[in-house]
Amino acid sequence: MKRKTTIEFSTPRGGRKKLPNHLKRKRFAIYLNEEEEELVLARQREIQYNFSGYIRYVLLDETRKPAHPNPVAFLNSVSELAKQVNKVGININQIAKYVNQLILND
Repeated sequence: MKRKTTIEFSTPRGGRKKLPNHLKRKRFAIYLNEEEEELVLARQREIQYNFSGYIRYVLLDETRKPAHPNPVAFLNSVSELAKQVNKVGININQIAKYVNQLILND
């Protein structure tokens, strides 16, 4: 007598069959205003991906990494640089004022 082999995907609570781990997807929600939505959809149509594929492409493509790995640190360093340039400007103004006073007093 031949035995019949069957594979069953049973779920304890019913519903959809469980997927293997490599096929599971997580759902993310984002909020966009109308302008942002139009921009994203236009870019998505431009490269002819579906919406999910386009979002994965933008987020996960290794060639699209930001120019600086830590944008907050980068902005802080730019802010510090701006403060130093401002101090140099103040020093130049003080020198110009002193030279002008010397010229007027002569």
